[in-house]
Amino acid sequence: MVLNKSAPASKDSDQSCKIEGFGIVELLVAATIVSIIAAAGFSLFLNIQQSVFDVKKSSKEVVEARGAADRLWLELQSDSSFFTVARIDYPPDGSSTVNDNETKLPL
Repeated sequence: MVLNKSAPASKDSDQSCKIEGFGIVELLVAATIVSIIAAAGFSLFLNIQQSVFDVKKSSKEVVEARGAADRLWLELQSDSSFFTVARIDYPPDGSSTVNDNETKLPL
């Protein structure tokens, strides 16, 4: 605020001190600048929020993939997996597959 003391000071006059404020143009310019800064800040906030969401999503996918890989590795290493070969005796009737004239070599 600016005090304008151009008029002579007198005790009887109400116009001895005139108070000047901001005009409508200055207020509109200030409001426009604040609006632009607020819009830029909001846009920046949205971009950061989207980036954080994408990082959380990819991090969750990596954790799930590591868990699946660990489960697969444990299944492949354990004896209870579906890769375990069942022992099958051949021939099933217990007869010998070696002819009588062949000799068996001890192993």
